[in-house]
Amino acid sequence: MKSVKRIVNCFLIIIVVAIVGLIITIPVVNDNIARKEMKRLKEIPLPKNTQCLEYKSKAGKLSGNGNGMQYVGMMLIKSDLEMSELEEYYETFSDDESEIDLFPQNSKTINHWEHVEIDLKSDVGDDGYYIVYSCTDVYSKSLEGLEGFCSEFDLRGN
Repeated sequence: MKSVKRIVNCFLIIIVVAIVGLIITIPVVNDNIARKEMKRLKEIPLPKNTQCLEYKSKAGKLSGNGNGMQYVGMMLIKSDLEMSELEEYYETFSDDESEIDLFPQNSKTINHWEHVEIDLKSDVGDDGYYIVYSCTDVYSKSLEGLEGFCSEFDLRGN
């Protein structure tokens, strides 16, 4: 009888450890996917008369309804170029899985997305500051294995 109790106790411990492991692992994997979007932006050379001030990434429910993870990598830039010139420049780096886009930024808080606000460390002025971002979700990006599993079970996507 003692051996059956030990087996049951060991089984329960294994289940608890597995659940706790998933709770810790899932957000880490999803944050890593968002960091990949950010790294993608880091690899793109900056246009002339432009400097990068800060990089950020975020995983979670950014906008829309229903369940689903979205991943965004972004950078704050300061540029002497017009927005149309920057859009034309970054458009050449977009692909089928994630589009690179930008919007003007004039405060230390990014509130471009419906469900999140992201704070910046850098000072932001009124003119010439932009957020360049690459955003994707599980529907537009083929995530396989652990990444696909983690996109479905992260509570931040609800």
